[in-house]
This record gives sequence, C-alpha cells and structure tokens, in this order.
Amino acid sequence: MKSPKNNRPLLFARLFSLFLIIIAFLTLLFFTVFLPRTEVSDYDKLTPMPTFSVGSLLDGSYFAQLGDHFTDTVFSRDRIKDLYSRITDLFGKETVTVNDKGHTEVDIGPGLPSDDNSNFDPGYDTPSDTTTPDTSAGTTTPDTSTGTTTSDTSFGTTTPDTSSDTPSGDTSSGGAPKPEIEVEGIFILDTRAMEIYYGDSSLKRIPSFAEALNGFAASMPGVNVYSMPIPKACAFYLRDASEAKRNQEGNTLRDLKAIEERLSTDVHAVNIYDTLNAHRDEDIYFRTDHHWTSLGAYYAAKQFASDLGLPFQDLSVYEREVRPGFLGTMYKYTNMNAIIRDNPEDFVTYKPPVSYTATFYNQSFQNGFDHDIFFHFDDDHRSMWYSTFINGDAYAVQIKSGACSNGRKLLLVKDSYGNALVPFLLYSFEEVYVVDARVFNLKLRDVVSQYGITDVLFAESLFSSVGSDYINSLKGICQ
Repeated sequence: MKSPKNNRPLLFARLFSLFLIIIAFLTLLFFTVFLPRTEVSDYDKLTPMPTFSVGSLLDGSYFAQLGDHFTDTVFSRDRIKDLYSRITDLFGKETVTVNDKGHTEVDIGPGLPSDDNSNFDPGYDTPSDTTTPDTSAGTTTPDTSTGTTTSDTSFGTTTPDTSSDTPSGDTSSGGAPKPEIEVEGIFILDTRAMEIYYGDSSLKRIPSFAEALNGFAASMPGVNVYSMPIPKACAFYLRDASEAKRNQEGNTLRDLKAIEERLSTDVHAVNIYDTLNAHRDEDIYFRTDHHWTSLGAYYAAKQFASDLGLPFQDLSVYEREVRPGFLGTMYKYTNMNAIIRDNPEDFVTYKPPVSYTATFYNQSFQNGFDHDIFFHFDDDHRSMWYSTFINGDAYAVQIKSGACSNGRKLLLVKDSYGNALVPFLLYSFEEVYVVDARVFNLKLRDVVSQYGITDVLFAESLFSSVGSDYINSLKGICQ
C-alpha cells in the first residue's frame, strides 16, 4: 500500500488540471457571454438569432441555429479567424507540388463545377456610415439624337500590344514562372485570386438567357435594348499561368459569341471584351476581390456610350479617391489565404463632378430616401468596400443627372458588377434607374412605362449570364 506522501504528486497534478479546466471554462464563459458580440463581419454573413417557434423547437432547428449564432458572433471573431489563419500558415495549409515544367500547382477542394457557374456575389448590403451628396455644379452636355449606332461586336478582334505578353509560365521563354496555387476552388496566380470560368459548353443555359432578353425587347417596341455580359478576370489574366489553366481563357470568348449569336435583332450586343483586353495591363480587375474595378467599369461605360453615339466625359474630369489596404472577398473565399492577406491593394473611386439627385428605394420602388451614389464603409470592414457603389445590391435607385438633358432615360438591369458602372452614366443619360435582377420585385415593362425609359441595358458578370438562378430571376422580371 502506497503512503499518502507518495500520492501527493498525482494529487497535485489532478488539482492543477482541474484548476486549468476551471480557468479555461471561466475564460470561455466571460469571452462568449459578457464581452460584446460581433454584429458585422468583414468576411462572412453572420448567423442571425433564430426566431422561436414550437415547430423549430420540436425539430431541433431552433437550438441548432442558436448555437451557430453564438458561435458565429463571438467577440472579435474576425481577428480570431485571422490569427488562426496566421498560425496555420506556420504549419502549412496546402500540399504544394512543383511539376516538371516548374509550375507551382495545388489541387485543393472540388473547385467550381464545370457545367455551371453560380453567381459568386456575397451581397453585402448594409452601410456602416453615410456620405454627403456631391452638389457641385455640373456641365450640361449637348442634346443628341435618340437613334443608336452599333459597332462590330465580333469578339477577340482587337490586337493589343503583345510585346510583353509572352506568358511567364512558359519556361521556354527563359523567364521564371509565376507561382500558382488553387485554394477552395479559387485560382491564385502570383498575388491575384480568380474564379476559373468553365461556362456553358453544352449550351444548356445560354439559349434561355438570350430568350429572356429577346422576349423582353419584342414586347417593348420603341425602347432600345442592349446586352453587355461582363467577363471575369480570368478572361485576361491566365496568360501567365500554366497551359492547363491558360486554356480556360477561351471559355469566355466561346460563351460571349454564343450569347451574341442568339440575340435577336431587337437586342444590341455591346462588346466590351476587346475594350477591356486592350487595357489588361491596367488595374481593371481587383486582385483580392471577385469584382472589376472602377477603372474597368469606366472603359466599359465608355464603349457603351460610343456604341450609342452619346456624350461621355474623359476620366480626367472625375475626382479620384484612393483608399489603401483593400482586402476583398477573395480573402474569405480562399479560406483566409496568406498570399491574399499579405498583398492588399488600393480601392479607387472616381466621383463625377456633376450635380445630381439619387433616390434609393426598396425592391418595389417604394419608401425612398435621398443619398449620394457613394456609401462609406469603415476600415474595419475592408472586404465590403465594393459596396461603396450605390450601397451594393440593397436598393433600386433613381438618379437624375444635372449634366445631361438629352431626354434619354436608362434602366440598368444588373448584378453586382453593374454597380461600378453607375458613376460613369451621368454624362450620357438624363435619368438612370438601377435594379438588381436577382432581387427586384416588379416587372421591367412596368418600370419602363412608369418612368418613360428609352434605353434598357442588361449588364451582369458572365457567371450570371450563364447561371440558372440568375436566368430564372431574369425571366421573372422580363415577362
């Protein structure tokens, strides 16, 4: 039989372990109950507090969501996740292999489905602050005819300067290949994160997209209807990647051409692929976010105005504002990858120096309030900065420009890519109406009739153009 003296180390160890458990429990209790809870995340949509009902109590969903809510809204949750990301980076999160050509490749996650591309928009909607509307005097632009002109819309016809376009991933050129990895289905080339566009090779959805636009245009005689699908960044920035990824660039051209071929003569195709391709060496797409930049939207708006023969102002007249440190949605989509985290970028806006009024409504054009077309999101919510443009997708918007009196009224039907176009349309149209096809509640024909719309532009990312959910929404409002 062991003496009590020999049991003291074991007893001490047990008491010490119990003490640590109690301290950990009290720390966790204090951290989760008494500290303020996170109300807005920079990276995710937080799980809301569940609404109690007898049904949800009986099926267990109430307590399941309640647990998710308390876990998801823990104090300083974004900083905790960022710290976790930094710790896991020390031990490695991916298995990286280098192929015999020197290209860095990682096979992680299922990636995006090859037969469907869902809309990748996170849909941040709530502003954390407001800004003062710009009331500076505008410049009146000359009246122009209401007729339209169209340009040659054969895609891929522009030949940009290719003197420096030899893919660095091609080791035959002697240049060092850019590092490339794939994380959670997102492809990272050097410091740029991109969704890979697989598209609609089987033509399951493109005909439906074209039919929705064709049917709407046929029902709106006298109204000019335009289609401007917006390519994703991968259409222009895979040329430095390994061959397997580089070949994916052709999917964009294939689908843009398929869409145009199926549009009726009542719908005018606007080719912005060649326009953007000519400026691919500029910052026309974000590196850390899945959207294009304000500069990319400017070039697209300029092409649109040129096709219509409408007035347009050079970028030099706009007020350029730069916010450093932008870390967009790709940080979340890549599971808080260190490459994205350590390479933030500038968020640039171009504010038109014109007088205008902008009224923001709910999705039925009711309960409006006036606001600048730019909303402010603070530095603690960097990934939400793209919602600077018209507050993201939260509202239907009516804008009356003081810079244009040509009688042209535009209805912009869009997904989140269309938001960045808005500031550049005020010199070309007397009034601009903006609706998001995914959430708008009214029929477009009723909006056209009520507000005397002369032009309708469908502008959405190519992911949306071939996405089943977006097309179904479009069909609903185009009837």
